[in-house]
Amino acid sequence: MVAGEGIGDMAKHFMNKYGILCMKISSKYQLRRLCRATGARPLVKLEPVHPEDMGFCKRVFLRELGLDKVTVFEQDPKDDSQIATIILRGSTTSVLNDVER
Repeated sequence: MVAGEGIGDMAKHFMNKYGILCMKISSKYQLRRLCRATGARPLVKLEPVHPEDMGFCKRVFLRELGLDKVTVFEQDPKDDSQIATIILRGSTTSVLNDVER
């Protein structure tokens, strides 16, 4: 489960008990990208979840890139994904900003 806001302690307790991954993504942009990549539909109201609302991801894991830890959502290469990630590295922030443009 991915949430845009905080997750309550009781909800965390039951997710931990039943082995459900939960994480918070505070950026609306990143939340939309994740929904698009997994085929999920963001739920903006508290309503029952239907099977067509749920997305799918083959594997989720933590990876260390440089000094940062990132969460990787990996799709099956056979799936027709609409999003790809390109990781840029540079000596300075200004060089990376120039490459990004």
